[in-house]
Amino acid sequence: RDESSAELKDYFDNTTLGLHRVGPDGKILQANRAVLEILGYPENEYVGQAIVKFHEDRSVIDDILAKLISGQSVINCEARLRCKDGSIKHVEIRSNGVWREGKFLFSRWFTRDITDRKLVEEQLRRSESRLRAIFDGLREYVGLLSPDGKLLEANRASLAFSGSKREEVIGLPFWETVWFQFTPGAPEAIQNG
Repeated sequence: RDESSAELKDYFDNTTLGLHRVGPDGKILQANRAVLEILGYPENEYVGQAIVKFHEDRSVIDDILAKLISGQSVINCEARLRCKDGSIKHVEIRSNGVWREGKFLFSRWFTRDITDRKLVEEQLRRSESRLRAIFDGLREYVGLLSPDGKLLEANRASLAFSGSKREEVIGLPFWETVWFQFTPGAPEAIQNG
């Protein structure tokens, strides 16, 4: 029994996933090394504190705690945590409550740092926005077709020319669009595959 408890403690302390337990009063009861490293706090400045102290968005943590107290689990909830140095980490939280004889004892929190993923997503959004501005800024009529001939994209000039709305034409086979009749050689190219 002591050996299995020691082994479980070793797993808890040394897993790369941030783990902590929070009491019914919202205070942190236990935290592993990974969650302390994510936030940059020593154990004595984290354990015993209210979990809300470390959350950047009060409404998110309030919603998580309300779900746990009502017996619901939290799955892949994105949150922003405030680190000791003042920086913000984006995390994904999974959590569930532990109950005994109808009494809420504590909640288990599994916290994964997704800061790098969020930065990459933001860079992709910016890049996509720049490409969209260039694409829509072209005065020529430009469209992108899938290998099977469906319209994937049309720029602003081509939509204005046809009097179409984007949502009306995206996904249509090219030969069902107004542009088809104005594209020299299109019928023959499609027929000859």
